[in-house]
Amino acid sequence: MDYRALFSTPIAFMVQRLVGTNLTLDTAMAKDKLFNYRLSIDGENIGADRSYLSINTFYSLSRFTWANTFGFGLIRTKTVRLWAGPQIALCYEFRYSDKTISDAMLYNKLGPVVGLNINAVEDVTVSLEAGFRTGFSINLATSRPNASWNDRIEPIMGVKLIFRAGDSFPLAGL
Repeated sequence: MDYRALFSTPIAFMVQRLVGTNLTLDTAMAKDKLFNYRLSIDGENIGADRSYLSINTFYSLSRFTWANTFGFGLIRTKTVRLWAGPQIALCYEFRYSDKTISDAMLYNKLGPVVGLNINAVEDVTVSLEAGFRTGFSINLATSRPNASWNDRIEPIMGVKLIFRAGDSFPLAGL
């Protein structure tokens, strides 16, 4: 099996088009609930240049991430929600060069996250989140996929503008 062509065209095309975008679904952006679940799907792409004595190569490193965050509301008011909890993420990462994929990896990552939701107006929230995660990887580029622990700590930092529907803090007495 040619692992350089694994998912080459459709996945590479999709990730390159989604770079910088993020889809976030949250069960309690502005509600007065103790628990919230946040699903975040995003694509990233980084260009890299390698210079050797006789050859210069350019490739892009792309990552598609599916993150699940389980938050617990520490402070819950009509305008602010401060939450914290664990995040579990699944990432597919690959190098893309000359219309082929190489160094394909699957990552499982786990770490703590803290978030602050600021309800700016009736249906809009500005969300800030920070944390870190680490985990293990499965190398898909070899003839036999092998798993290894990834001791590299990856920071998490996000600023999101989220539009809400049917999610608001109840007024007192109603």
